[in-house]
Amino acid sequence: MTLFDAGLFRIQLIPSMHDGTVFRAECQAGLKKFYDQLLSSGVQVTPVVFTMDSGASIGGLVGEFVVSGTQIISVTLDAAIAAWFKGQSGRRLTLNVGDIQIEAGTSDELARLLERL
Repeated sequence: MTLFDAGLFRIQLIPSMHDGTVFRAECQAGLKKFYDQLLSSGVQVTPVVFTMDSGASIGGLVGEFVVSGTQIISVTLDAAIAAWFKGQSGRRLTLNVGDIQIEAGTSDELARLLERL
């Protein structure tokens, strides 16, 4: 059994300082693009969302997504991650499974870190 067979991965997309806050419209568009790219390709992904109990139903994506370990290594996920990094310089990503956490700022860096696991 490998780490990738071990259940759920949490992916946190970290905006750059150029993106502004996670709830800024431009940042939400980037997060939604990532999420939609995975969904349209059949990846089973669950987003973490923020909602406020108000008449305006305010809320949005917080940049965290849960993906099963069996789907973590896929062309679709790789392409979505690459698009996130290319969308704005300075963006980062953390990947968590169990007590292991890795953080990367490029697709190449992420691939190198995953090879070590």
